[in-house]
Formats: sequence, structure tokens, C-alpha cells
Amino acid sequence: MSDEEWVRSRLPVRTIEAWPEVRERLIAHSLEDDEVGEWPGEEADDSPETAGTPEPAAAEQAAEPDDGLTDFQRQWLSLEEPEEDESEAPLEPGYHWWEGIPAVRQFLLEGFTPGPATVLLGENGSGKSTLAEGIAMAYGLAPEGGSTGSRHRTRNTEAGLGDQLHIVRNAGAGKGGYFLRAETMHSFFSYLEDNPGNDPEEPLFHQLSHGESFVALVELRFKPKRPGLYVLDEPESALSFDNQLRLLRHLTALMGTGRHQILLATHSPILAALPGATIIELDDRGFREVDHDDAGLVRQWRHFMNDPASFLES
Repeated sequence: MSDEEWVRSRLPVRTIEAWPEVRERLIAHSLEDDEVGEWPGEEADDSPETAGTPEPAAAEQAAEPDDGLTDFQRQWLSLEEPEEDESEAPLEPGYHWWEGIPAVRQFLLEGFTPGPATVLLGENGSGKSTLAEGIAMAYGLAPEGGSTGSRHRTRNTEAGLGDQLHIVRNAGAGKGGYFLRAETMHSFFSYLEDNPGNDPEEPLFHQLSHGESFVALVELRFKPKRPGLYVLDEPESALSFDNQLRLLRHLTALMGTGRHQILLATHSPILAALPGATIIELDDRGFREVDHDDAGLVRQWRHFMNDPASFLES
């Protein structure tokens, strides 16, 4: 057994994959050459009249505008919302909306072998939170935040991805864990105050600032003595620069035990720098592993910080 295999064998989760019947259904609707498949209700137009003829919009896009802007600047200045296609047919019964997200679909088809820490990076709508929620639920964590024992639920808004995933666990590994989900933390803090634990140091979270409450929860509930899978969905929404560094230090310490596994969905280039983490970038083509400096989000932030005015001038 190699050193890497030995490290992975001590982690809670060995692999994450779709159940066979889910994968088979997706494969049945996939095209050759790893292209994104046609979805039920969609038909490709291969008629001679249209084949090989570029759409006018595509032709205009192909011509580089002579505006003196870089690709990054042009992207950020394109603020018009796309028009809705009212002609698009709904998916057939039995299909889920997230199966049309390229990164989620690739994940279901290929599965994933997580290391000690995995960072999911991508634009809004790329599937980060959907995957984080699905993996957390498949592991047994509460969908609106908390541990495997949490019973907090305000309303059923989950995507349902967790039911489609099968987690293979390592024998003898820790079974603890926690799900910090930024969008549900206000109601979750109310749940914690109504159902207090045995820790005398646990504060009344609503009496803390937004960021202080997030940091306090992580430092109290993400425990070195309770190995397991710890999932965080966009925690940077509450955190200042200093508190993002504080969170990084705590997560790094957890990873140092060799028995904790971190899954972090984020827009923050700071949190994406978690030492030893595998960075997965999600976009409209699917997902791929990238280095921190090569991630699109990191490059965009770097360009903006170097010349913010150029992004704001129209």
C-alpha cells in the first residue's frame, strides 16, 4: 500500500458515486464522445437547411469586439440577463432539474474519490451547493445543517440528489461530521438555542454577529476528537478576511489528524487556498481538477484587484 493509499484508507469516505440504475439512466441519454446528451423533450435540428450554418448570434460572438477590454473585463461588463426560451419542453417524469447541470451530471456518471479536503469552485448555478447538499445528505447529515443527529427542518426544499448517491466508507473510519450551510444558518441557530447541547461554552448564537456566530459554530462543533466528514457551503458569506483565515487555520488543524475529511463549496479565493486541498472547478462543461492559481475565480479576483476601475467602466 502506497503512502497515499494509506492516508485515504483512514478517511471516512472512500468513494462517492451514483447508484447503478441512476448512472444507467443517464448513460442512456448521453451522446457519444462525452458530449452532453439530449434531454427528454429536446430534439437536435440536423436538417440540411440548418446543418453547418452558424446562428447570427454565434457569428456576432465569434467576431472579437474592438473595445480594448480583456476577456475577463468583457465578461464582467456583460450584465444583460439571457432571454428565456419558452419553447423548451420540460423534462420527462422521473428526471430531476439538476441532471441538466453539466458538473452534477458528470459527477453522477463518473463518481468521485475525495481526498483529505476537496474545494468546489464555480459560478452561481454551476452545481456547487447542489453537490455539497447531496453529499452531506448521502452521508447522513441534516439537509439544513448540523450533525448526523440533527433533526432541524423548516421545509422540504432539498434537491433530492442525496437519494441518488451511494457513499462507500472506509472500515474503521470516523462516522462523525457536520454540515454548515450558510443559507439556513439563522433558523439553525434558533434550533440550537431551542435544543441546547451539553457544552457550557456554547454561546447564544443570535447574540453574536453574523460572522462571529459562524466561527463559533465551527470551532465548537468541528471537533478534532470526532473524526468524520465536515461539509461547508459558502461559509465566506459571513466572514471577513481575518475570519476566513481563522477558518482556514481550524480546517487545516482538523486535516492534521488524518481522520477528518473536508468538503468546501465556496466563491472565496482565500478559502480555496486550503492547504492540501484538491480544487474542483465547475462550469458549463462539467468539472475538472485545477491548481489554485489556474482557477478561473482566482484569476478573475486577481485581475479585479489589479485594476478594479476597468471592470466598472462601461
